[in-house]
Amino acid sequence: MVENRSTANQLWKPHIGVLEVGVLGATNLIPVKIKEGKGGSTDAYCVAKYGQKWVRTRTVVDSLSPKWNEQYTWEVFDPCTVITIGEMTGRSAVAAATRDSRIGKVRIRMSSYLHTCDCCNRCLDTTCFVEFLHSCDTPSKETLLLLLFFFLQN
Repeated sequence: MVENRSTANQLWKPHIGVLEVGVLGATNLIPVKIKEGKGGSTDAYCVAKYGQKWVRTRTVVDSLSPKWNEQYTWEVFDPCTVITIGEMTGRSAVAAATRDSRIGKVRIRMSSYLHTCDCCNRCLDTTCFVEFLHSCDTPSKETLLLLLFFFLQN
């Protein structure tokens, strides 16, 4: 989403709600680092972008099932927007000059999850198990666990 808002705050539309995203963890990641006698591991972290705001979880070192349990919030101005969450693997000490590798990426449309709720002001309340596709379009066993909440502005 490209923000086309005025630089004058007085002209901004009020936000329609708040999006909360919980990045809980991942399972069954593919090993990137191989240690002698210990098998493989990876240094994984997640990044998320909504509008102009980026966030990054901490890096969990040497784990194929990292647990982040981190929560982030964004103000939402338009329900026809997308949040992008990517799972990355960090650099090894040997390949410090190379870029981090992307394990997977998911784009979640806000409008596809929004529905009205008569009992409260929460209209998005879902748990996502995201399975990643590899280059041959076959699902992998890697899974990212997310919690998403959208609270309407009163």
